[in-house]
Amino acid sequence: MIRLSQVFLTLLFLADLLSLAFAWVFAYWVRFYAFPIPPIAKVAPFGDYSRALPWLVGVGAVAFLSQGMYKNLMRQGHQTWLILQACAALYVLLLGLGFFYRGVTFSRAFAIYFFLFAPLALGLVRYVAWRVLAAARKRGKNLVHVLVIGQGATAERFIKKIQASEGLGMHLHGVIGHQAGQGLLGLPWLGGYGELHAVIEQQGIQQIYIALDSADQADQDQVNHELASTYVDLFNVPDVYHGLNINPQILDLEGVPVVAL
Repeated sequence: MIRLSQVFLTLLFLADLLSLAFAWVFAYWVRFYAFPIPPIAKVAPFGDYSRALPWLVGVGAVAFLSQGMYKNLMRQGHQTWLILQACAALYVLLLGLGFFYRGVTFSRAFAIYFFLFAPLALGLVRYVAWRVLAAARKRGKNLVHVLVIGQGATAERFIKKIQASEGLGMHLHGVIGHQAGQGLLGLPWLGGYGELHAVIEQQGIQQIYIALDSADQADQDQVNHELASTYVDLFNVPDVYHGLNINPQILDLEGVPVVAL
């Protein structure tokens, strides 16, 4: 069964491409009709610009996918940076394509307008998408069913973050741990590590976050063994704060995660 989130991402992708085409047409209208500055003696035929739309949409699809615009929609504030990155990649690709395409010379003022309107149109699409998504989540739709492994400070800190961010659309079902009967922040204890498979099936879990304290890292091998044959999304929440009175940062060193203390 296809998840609603997959349908949503597909619709968002198509809406982004449509907004890109709209920005192109709107830039043409602004340049040649609304604000013809600098003045022009003859309006460029719209057909010359409309014939470039399929190329624009194709290049836009490559730019959007290559920049990972649909991989991380959990952080709304991060979307602005993703849009700017994708637009920068789009502009570079269009400039490269324009070097080989000599059929039509496009207005420089038009290009400036398009470069301004494209990120605005994409931002508007994302804003509307988030509003629709928030409304759907309030009705219990498009929720991600989440299970937390851990009962210590790391798990508690993670759960607090999720509970304070309703817009993430993450429904926390409970916690798994070796301390029988001990829930966490209102979440029930659903069982021990050996009951992971049964809990996943019964609760319809889609994502599991392993949030073990440093003192519980000996349990990691058992957890890995139990999860080896599952088909859910797995995430690890490192215990980098426990016992450290500092604010560490997670860095990426050529694909290797590094904790800066």
